[in-house]
Amino acid sequence: MADPEKQNPPEPAPAQTQSAGGITLNVSYVKSPRGIIKIVEIFLLMIAFSCLADICVNCTGRYSFFLFSTIFPWILCIIIFVLYLFCLVEKIPQINWTLTVMINAILWALVILTSSSLVADDIRKRKEYSRGYYVVFIPDNLYAAVVFGFLSVVAFVVDAIFHFQHYRS
Repeated sequence: MADPEKQNPPEPAPAQTQSAGGITLNVSYVKSPRGIIKIVEIFLLMIAFSCLADICVNCTGRYSFFLFSTIFPWILCIIIFVLYLFCLVEKIPQINWTLTVMINAILWALVILTSSSLVADDIRKRKEYSRGYYVVFIPDNLYAAVVFGFLSVVAFVVDAIFHFQHYRS
């Protein structure tokens, strides 16, 4: 008979629960670094487009591009989060989800960097124009939108790094 002190302790069950419909809820994903950074991306993007949408009634040009480049990845982040949360990525094994999400994060980081830079450049132009005889009002929401746009770029880069490390392992 084996000594009970030398036996390996049983491994803890994964933090998943089974619902009545057969859908698995992966709670451990929410607590993982990839899940946390996805939640951060969702909130940063939501704040970024909300700040600009608050002041932008008939947006054209740079502002429309900024709204597109923050709203569309926000929707995609929610979809990806739900796919991982409910383990739906395991039901579609034909797609390499780690690589897909990594490439998605890199592309959206570049697009949001471009759109945030364009809006920041517009703020700079408005400030230069204000130095003359005219005073141009620059809302604080515009500054906040740009800041949260740049912060979401950082979040997407971190997300890409996490998925790259997972892909390499």
